[in-house]
Amino acid sequence: MFGGVRNPAGAMKREAIVFSVCFSVVLLLHLLRILAVRPPALELLTLLPAVLLVSFVIYGATLILRVLYGLMARFWNGELPGQKKETKDENDGSGEI
Repeated sequence: MFGGVRNPAGAMKREAIVFSVCFSVVLLLHLLRILAVRPPALELLTLLPAVLLVSFVIYGATLILRVLYGLMARFWNGELPGQKKETKDENDGSGEI
């Protein structure tokens, strides 16, 4: 079922990078809002849980989109779930060497 996962450390690194990008985007938007509105500087720390929550929501949305993209790519390549890829044996019994 999950035969495509061959390097879990690489997958974890990729997911950490994706979440870091999501967090950075949300933090940058939050900083821009603080600069525009000029609230007290303490608001940067008090709203950090909200920034983390929005980061997780954006990460979840990107995860769903990436999974759907992967499934669509498999579907268009003819690899439906539950199907095994056809492999050609080196010795198929034809008698040729």
